[in-house]
Amino acid sequence: MRDFDHSKWKQFHKLCPFGAMLKKHYSTDAQTERDYEHPNKSTIFHTPQTQPQPQPELEKPKLPKIIPEVSNVKPKAVYMDPLINSLEKLKRDGSYREFKNMTRYAGNFPVAQHRDICPENQSETKEVVVWCSNDYLGMGQHPEVIKAIQDAVKDSGAGSGGTRNISGTNRYHKDLEAELSDLHHKDASLLFSSCYVANTSTITTLVKLIPGLEIYSDAKNHASLIEGIKNSRAPKYIFKHNDAEHLESLLSKSPPNVPKLIIFESVYSMDGTISPISKICDLADKYNAMTFIDEVHAVGLYGPRGGGVAELRNQMHRIDIISGTLAKAFGVYGGYVSGNKDLIDALRSYSPGFIFTTSLPPSVTSGARASVSILKRHPEIRLNHQTKAATCCGRRCQNVQTDE
Repeated sequence: MRDFDHSKWKQFHKLCPFGAMLKKHYSTDAQTERDYEHPNKSTIFHTPQTQPQPQPELEKPKLPKIIPEVSNVKPKAVYMDPLINSLEKLKRDGSYREFKNMTRYAGNFPVAQHRDICPENQSETKEVVVWCSNDYLGMGQHPEVIKAIQDAVKDSGAGSGGTRNISGTNRYHKDLEAELSDLHHKDASLLFSSCYVANTSTITTLVKLIPGLEIYSDAKNHASLIEGIKNSRAPKYIFKHNDAEHLESLLSKSPPNVPKLIIFESVYSMDGTISPISKICDLADKYNAMTFIDEVHAVGLYGPRGGGVAELRNQMHRIDIISGTLAKAFGVYGGYVSGNKDLIDALRSYSPGFIFTTSLPPSVTSGARASVSILKRHPEIRLNHQTKAATCCGRRCQNVQTDE
């Protein structure tokens, strides 16, 4: 239309759909015609001007106190200052973490090489004995474990290639899960990237799937269990550490038809205490509650085949959910949960912590399976460890070996 002769526009504009649109915006056809009598005008593409209305003056917004009003403040200081202040607080109260640079010697457990002992000379090292390692039995350096890891790398490469749902499941995962199910005499097991993730994911998923689930938690449970309970937002009741009587007093107040989950550990690493497993299971039977035991500090170390304290005390069959780690007595990496097939299938199908993360590498799962298998068949490894521990303590540790 822009290139049309004005006389043609005057003649045919009423037949043009665009002309009909223009008619709505302009008062009369005469006004439209006058506009097109002047080629230098282009008001056809402009709406008529209206008298501007006075706008009320807006007040200048007051800046929050946390935002600096001076121009010489460094960018992002409002975000960094709270972080720096928090770190300074840790340093003042002596709880700031300094990591020791330790390099272990394969085949010479528990000796390691300590670096960074001299800030002026970073190359200076010192040979030390590591008394605080979680690799309690030195299985991370066992020749058969190392060989299994090497063979898996040569066979399948370094990584798993994806999540368990997308090409990340291989025979090493399936074999290890079967090995763990056999260890705990359960229908099925499920691998996680760590037992921290296994604990938090299991708790939150169960609360999501079981309407009205109440949680009863030992007062000294691990941080992973506490986080899972908090994130689940389920009604929670904390019973005194290892206090079965207090637990019963809480359970007795809940209606019988309300689902309940009792969460506790077998070995509490910070205190060295052992839970009264059979008493807790008795209460679970009495009040129709599920049981969830964290055997992180016990698997591999206790029981005829290394199944943990529940196996040692012949209570494993009474536990609904068992979580454990592959990174302590088994000496490798990863976490897992064992239970009946429906429970494990529900976690596999609904747990975000399992679904949306890359699976463990073949080398890790192959080495872990070798370690679990060795400790099943060689109880003398853990018995030797307990004998040496008792000797170092100057006493015999009977509290774990006897029931309750």
